[in-house]
Amino acid sequence: MGDTMAKCYECTISSRGDTPSHSDAMGIALSPMCSAPILRWGEKALADCRAGRVTYELSEVILSIIVSTGLVSNFVQVDYTTGMAHAIYNGFTVLPSTEANHHLHGEVVSFGILAMLTADGQFDERDKVLRFSRSIGLPTRLADIHASPSDLPAVAEKALAGIDVRKYPYEVTKDMIISGIMELDKYSGRTK
Repeated sequence: MGDTMAKCYECTISSRGDTPSHSDAMGIALSPMCSAPILRWGEKALADCRAGRVTYELSEVILSIIVSTGLVSNFVQVDYTTGMAHAIYNGFTVLPSTEANHHLHGEVVSFGILAMLTADGQFDERDKVLRFSRSIGLPTRLADIHASPSDLPAVAEKALAGIDVRKYPYEVTKDMIISGIMELDKYSGRTK
């Protein structure tokens, strides 16, 4: 669910200010279907899945994960289908603690969504995703992914080494990534 939600936020931020082609525009328009069903039904869907119950909510979340993400990924160009959340995930792959503690791709990407929304100033959306993440046990703080502030320079450097933010509505810097993560970490620690 964490990885799927990123498709919405990364598409809408990466394409901000552009006049996308027909295919890109269709994918961007569909991208909220990668987050809205998960935010609406994800908590119940996860409980149903764990209980072995096939329910409407579980079906809707599965469709979001498979169908919506597949369509968006195929409609939009690579520069719109990725962004800061995935760059942050890639950054955390340099830490031995990420693998040693078996942190999954979607789990770390979901943390990246929160940091990305914080850095982008989308605080209401960040708070909505943060509440959801907490409800199903996704990470909302550095400690949740066995990382610390001292790890962030290496994380930010690796995050910027790939293609994830080469096309963005503004320049993404190491300081921006570190500040977004630190602001999220402090905010998440103050709120329950």
